[in-house]
Amino acid sequence: MRNEDGDDSGWGSRIARAKAGDIGNWELYPRGGKSDPNIYESPRMFRHGNEVFLVARRDNEGVYWNHDMDSLPWEL
Repeated sequence: MRNEDGDDSGWGSRIARAKAGDIGNWELYPRGGKSDPNIYESPRMFRHGNEVFLVARRDNEGVYWNHDMDSLPWEL
């Protein structure tokens, strides 16, 4: 998930999952942790054997929210 608005975990990306038998009970990972400051765009998840992979684009120039424009009003 992209945490674009920020919350107690910060800005960036989070992973959420629910067990197949309990689809209404989502858990965030890492539990109690911070958002990954990187943004992962156009993610694709796939399984290879017993492993699960997530592949996505990201910005090599920095993290999701670099705070360069924090002095601007939120509306801008």
